[in-house]
Amino acid sequence: MSKTTGSDRDRMIFNVVDQQGVRLAPGRFAIARVGAMGRAANGILENGLITANLNVFWKTNWRGEHTLVGHVEGALGRFLDRDGYISLGGNTGLRGYKNNSFVGGKAVLLNFEDRFFFEREWFHLVRLGAALFVDTGVAAPEGSPLVLSRLKSDAGAGLRVASTRSRSGGVARVDLAYA
Repeated sequence: MSKTTGSDRDRMIFNVVDQQGVRLAPGRFAIARVGAMGRAANGILENGLITANLNVFWKTNWRGEHTLVGHVEGALGRFLDRDGYISLGGNTGLRGYKNNSFVGGKAVLLNFEDRFFFEREWFHLVRLGAALFVDTGVAAPEGSPLVLSRLKSDAGAGLRVASTRSRSGGVARVDLAYA
């Protein structure tokens, strides 16, 4: 962002992300991702955000074909813009709460799901599945600690619909959760 293009001062914008996957065993793998983004003006950080997450997928045949999924993520912001705060809610991992229910400069989120699809293919177009899940997380303002007593949790179930004729592999889902 340069003064010559209309900025109030010269700034450098950065966004760095790395993602790695590892196979743990047949039908079991993990994907880790870390990132940093923000701006710097005269050597001073603005709207800085560091994120990290880990997803573990574990296929099992216990009482049918299931995929157990564990997810943990954390975010830490510094000198965040008003529209850059970290939020948790229905659209960001705490499915039993309204969107953007908890906002702050740092957050931690954990999710656990048991996903399963039924054997039958409907109309040669879709397979149906379901998921049971538990979510928990906390957000706190910059400069405040993450306090475990402020953890918000929910539990629920969802319906999954996957096209058997699509290359994208997308899954439509509807979740119901109780906070």
